[in-house]
Amino acid sequence: MNINKISAEVTLETENQVVKHIKDAFGLLAFLSQLSKQERARLSKLSRRNLAFVERGLIYAQNNPAYVPNYMDIQEFKKDVELIRSLRRMFAEAEAFYDRIKDTILLAESEAYKTARIFYKSVKTAAKEGGEGADVIAKDLAYLYRGQGQEKAETGEKKENPS
Repeated sequence: MNINKISAEVTLETENQVVKHIKDAFGLLAFLSQLSKQERARLSKLSRRNLAFVERGLIYAQNNPAYVPNYMDIQEFKKDVELIRSLRRMFAEAEAFYDRIKDTILLAESEAYKTARIFYKSVKTAAKEGGEGADVIAKDLAYLYRGQGQEKAETGEKKENPS
């Protein structure tokens, strides 16, 4: 009955090393920006198609300096395009790492929650049968569990709270 899809441990040393590497990456990329929602909303967005437009525009600007306005800094344009390329490569790796961590958290949380519910059901049964101390545990867990009934997949309705 107990299906365990994840069984892993992370030592405190490993956790600290990973956090250190992440902080080191922040240090290496100290120029990274943090925008507000309003700032993000106001900025022009770059789709894949727009990225091709930007990259092609850089090539044309470099090869046709007669058409580059004197107020446009082509070296800054080139730096921006190269930064985009570099950050997108790093982002792809970071996103894959993020997705794996997020999925593993979800899996571990699901398994732990299922196991806690199994224990809760068992301790409730023990409390009904007069098990010593089971009623205190059952009441404490019932308080924490209230309102968390499992949803039925097909209807979205909540089952009755088992407390």
